[in-house]
Amino acid sequence: MLDTNKTEVAYDWLYAFYMVNKNLKEREFAQQLIELLMLPLCDVILPSNIINSIENKEVHNEMILLLDAIIESDTKEVQKKYFKKYTSEGYYLKKKLDREMHLIEDLKKMKEEKQNIGNEVSILNSSWKQIQELIKWLSYERYIDDQVEIDEIWEICAALVRHLKDNSESWNIRKQVLHDIVDNDGYDYYSCCDPMTDLLEVLCNTEEEYLEKANVMMKSRDREYQKQAAKIYYEYGHDEEYVLYLKSNLEKTADVYLELIEYYDSHNDTDEAIKVGYEALDVP
Repeated sequence: MLDTNKTEVAYDWLYAFYMVNKNLKEREFAQQLIELLMLPLCDVILPSNIINSIENKEVHNEMILLLDAIIESDTKEVQKKYFKKYTSEGYYLKKKLDREMHLIEDLKKMKEEKQNIGNEVSILNSSWKQIQELIKWLSYERYIDDQVEIDEIWEICAALVRHLKDNSESWNIRKQVLHDIVDNDGYDYYSCCDPMTDLLEVLCNTEEEYLEKANVMMKSRDREYQKQAAKIYYEYGHDEEYVLYLKSNLEKTADVYLELIEYYDSHNDTDEAIKVGYEALDVP
């Protein structure tokens, strides 16, 4: 043990801490990592030595934000206690600030490298392939409930929702995922409807993409998807498709009659509103 390299000890210690605590909330985890990296034992260790996976982007960002605030405060103190008037306290503050600068420079370099990697490798595509493999394994199970694969799918979907907020994936990949989810009824059979619904919500960014989503949903046999599609049509001014949906579903629920009446009334088409009202009264 006495012959063990200090750097190796620090690395193993930090890596063990990282692996045990990586499920903490991002900000809390980031704060603890910074505190550890600032210890004398870790003075030669940089974040890139222990955190080198794309999935930790949130932790990277939190560490940068925290260090930005710390550096701003320490810079002011160093100006007063080291540059303007030298003090022993200022000397140690300067050393602390230098270390903080090394950490944030390394973190920003990591972030830039990950963005470059993201341009070459699709996180959504690779994660979706992983989900499809898990679905395949679930399809072999006699009983679907309480299978560990379901929890894994939920976790991957949650990570993808966070990832897609950066809008860093191509539409072709997002569109394929959209088709897969809708065509398979949100994988409801595999108890994955809720995370898939959350994922659907963040797949589109532009009007064109939302209208494509509406087209896919309208072709689905699922009434809820069709209803969502109609709302998208209406939101983006495609009234013809919206009204066609309502007229095609009048006999299924009284709410549809009311919605169509309200549409005509809001567009000053009183005659059509009255006509639909009479049709509703004739429904047995």
